[in-house]
Amino acid sequence: MRVSPTLLLGVGLNLGCTMAMAITYDEVVVEGEDCDELQDMDGTTEYFGQGPDIIYEEDGVSIYSLYGIDLEEDEGWEEMMGSYSVTYEGVWYFGLEF
Repeated sequence: MRVSPTLLLGVGLNLGCTMAMAITYDEVVVEGEDCDELQDMDGTTEYFGQGPDIIYEEDGVSIYSLYGIDLEEDEGWEEMMGSYSVTYEGVWYFGLEF
C-alpha cells in the first residue's frame, strides 16, 4: 500500500485537536480472502486528528484520543473508540486499537 500523507496545520477541528493528517491511499494491493472492501480504497482519503483528552499516561508520555471525520457524511469529528494518538520524540504515532 502506498499512501500520500498531508499534515493539516492550524486546523481547529472544532474539538481542540493539536494536529490532524489527511491520508490518501494511492495504491492498494490486498492479498487474501474477505478483503474485498479494502480493494476499493484506491484514491480514498481518510482524516485523523489527535484529540484533547489524555486517555493514558506513562513515564511522562501522554496518550491521547484519536478522532476521525468522514467529509462525505459531514457529521463532524468523532472519537474513534479504542484508538490512540501519541507524539514521541517528534514522531506522531496513532492506531485504531489500543
